[in-house]
Amino acid sequence: MEHIPVFGRENFFLDPECGIACNISRISTLPGLHTHDFFELFVVVDGKALHMVDKSVELVERGDLFLIRPHDVHCYNFYNSSDFLLYNLAFSNEICSDICLFLGQEEKIRNLCESSHPPRRYLGYLEIEYITSCIKEIGTCIGSGKKEEARGLARTLIAQTLQHCFLVEGTAMDTDVPEWLCTLISLMKRQENFKQEYSRMCELAPCSPNHLCRCFREYCSEKPTDFINRERLKYSMFLLHQSNMSIIDVCQECGFSNLSHFYHLFKSNFGITPVKARKQKSGQIAEKSLSKRKTGTL
Repeated sequence: MEHIPVFGRENFFLDPECGIACNISRISTLPGLHTHDFFELFVVVDGKALHMVDKSVELVERGDLFLIRPHDVHCYNFYNSSDFLLYNLAFSNEICSDICLFLGQEEKIRNLCESSHPPRRYLGYLEIEYITSCIKEIGTCIGSGKKEEARGLARTLIAQTLQHCFLVEGTAMDTDVPEWLCTLISLMKRQENFKQEYSRMCELAPCSPNHLCRCFREYCSEKPTDFINRERLKYSMFLLHQSNMSIIDVCQECGFSNLSHFYHLFKSNFGITPVKARKQKSGQIAEKSLSKRKTGTL
């Protein structure tokens, strides 16, 4: 199995004086599959990308805010957009513990840390502008040696973001959606489930197949099979970029039994064929190599 680097131990260290780090990254400079021994908040400012995290693949785009926990394993991949841009604020476990005590929300934050998927929230324009401007200011303070000021600004931003984006009831998910359906959707985003047929979703659902279909159409505005195929296709895009598997092997690995059907769905969803998506991988690698040469890191 390929080694997965642990940021904070092997590379990408937090500032030792203030326990934080800021980054503004484009798709060509983002790292491969990794985990870390710290927390991070990231907000997508422009473009779209595929985000693989903890055995699921999802499309992220402008306005998406995530809280990545120390145990999460994730990476980003190209998705028909060369202008993908994100702002990242990484912070130590110590800072997170201090903020938990300050907010008096230890149980809720523990639930966020133990949930099966990283907490996610969609931000509006003003929220994006506020968070990104704060991250820029924190980065400026670190760069100019004002470590205590940077730490104070970061703690304030982290506390505000956790409180208003993840701890307030009803912000993370539409409360009208039944809890069992939210849980089912989360489970079906995992590779071992979406690779199987619709029958797997029926096995996991606490209701009859007919009731499941009705609820899925009512709350998600699509058929369960459309949802499953979309999760499979997102994973196939990841494999085309992240692995050297042949296209037919990718097709089978994602749960598709018919190659022509896979091609049809892939082009309908992404606007390109799997062959062209595979070619984009080479272009992305070349772009990263060029970026490293320009910065003198190669």
